[in-house]
Amino acid sequence: MGLLGQDDYRGVPRSELDYAVRPLDIPAGWMTTIGVIALLLAAAAAALLLHGGRRGAADRRRWQVVCPLVGVGVILGFGYHVATAGVIGANIGFGLVVLFGVPLVVVLLVLAAARGWALHAGAP
Repeated sequence: MGLLGQDDYRGVPRSELDYAVRPLDIPAGWMTTIGVIALLLAAAAAALLLHGGRRGAADRRRWQVVCPLVGVGVILGFGYHVATAGVIGANIGFGLVVLFGVPLVVVLLVLAAARGWALHAGAP
């Protein structure tokens, strides 16, 4: 939710909506604040990683581990946003997230773990 807000079906009272997963009961202002803080922290972390890579202090091959993990975070965040959307009837978007997102998350995690292990095993 964070910066996107709650994605409920419009024009229907919240009590009549169906949820695949009930959203956390956090006021909208707090969710926006949490989203902004998370975005700023992610930007600061990315800037530090880029700066370390350009200076040569960090091995650039580590991006092969970090990028799949970022993809996992994006899929999980999008999946949570879709899962907590209030709908009328079936939440088909959540079914698609489960159908395609879960296997993709597994593949990305295995890829990141395998690449991290390979880099660690080949490290001097």
